Amino acid sequence: MAKPEWGTKRICPSCGTRYYDLMREQVVCPKCSTPYDPEAFLKARRSRPVAPVEKELAPVGDDVETEDVETVEDDEGGSAPCDDPLLRKVLGRSVDLRPPYRAETMVNLVREHTGVDALASWDDMHASAARLGVEVGPALGPGAVLLEIYEQRVEGELWDPTFVLDYPAEVSPLARRRRDDPRFVERFELIVAGRELANAFSELNDPIDQRARFEEQARLRAAGDAEIPPIDEDFLEAIEMGMPPAGGLGVGVDRLVMLLTGAVTIRDVLLFPTMRPQARTSDGGHES
Repeated sequence: MAKPEWGTKRICPSCGTRYYDLMREQVVCPKCSTPYDPEAFLKARRSRPVAPVEKELAPVGDDVETEDVETVEDDEGGSAPCDDPLLRKVLGRSVDLRPPYRAETMVNLVREHTGVDALASWDDMHASAARLGVEVGPALGPGAVLLEIYEQRVEGELWDPTFVLDYPAEVSPLARRRRDDPRFVERFELIVAGRELANAFSELNDPIDQRARFEEQARLRAAGDAEIPPIDEDFLEAIEMGMPPAGGLGVGVDRLVMLLTGAVTIRDVLLFPTMRPQARTSDGGHES
C-alpha cells in the first residue's frame, strides 16, 4: 500500500499554497518495542510550496509558549504534575521542553556517542557496525548502516529535545538531496526522551531522481523488505507535471500525548488499541 501522504503530495503541483492533513497511519514495524506496539498512530502534517526544510525547522522551538503559569496541583495534573508545564517527567526522568532546542547532524551525533566517523569510514560502515555490536543486513548500503547505528546506539540517549539533521538519502526516498553532499538529504527529526516526535524534510521534486530511488526501493522490496511500498506511478506522474519546491512537517500526535501525560506505552493514549484478532469459538462467541 502506498503511503497516505503520497496522495496529498499530488496536490502540491496544482494547489499553489500550503495544505494540512490529519491521518491515522498503520506502520508495519517488526523492530518496534513495547512503547510503540501497536504502531497505528495519529499524525498531523503540514506541507507548503516554496518552503525548504530550514523554514520548517525555525518555528518549531520558537512557537512554544513560555509564559508564567499557575502551579498544577497533584490532583489536577494527571500523570505528570509539575510547576512548569515545559518541565515534564518521562519514565521518572526530567525532560526540559523550554527552547531553544539543540540541532545537530546525525553524523556528528554518532561520532559523539560512539566514536565512529561516518564520513571518514563511509565505505567501511559494516565494519564500524560490527565493532559496535550493531547487527545489519549484508545488503544495506552505508547510509542505511549509519541509520541502524544511530537508532540502536544514539537515539535512545537523546533525552532533552534535539533536532537530528541530515539523514542519509538511502533511507529518505522522498526528500531532496543536500547540494553540498548528495549522500544526505534536507531532513530533520525532533527527538524527545529518546523518541521521534516529528519528522520534516524538503520534498523531492525531481521526477528522474524520484523514479531512480523508487526503483532502488523496489529492489529491496523484491529482496524481502515488506515495509517498502510498491512504486506508485500516479505519484510519479504528478511530480512530472511540475511540482514546485516544497517542505513538509509531520508530528506524531499520539506520541506528543504520551510525552505530555507521562504514558509509558502508546496503548495508554489510544481509545481503541488493536491488540490481536479474536478467534471465534464453535458456539459463535469470541475467544480472547
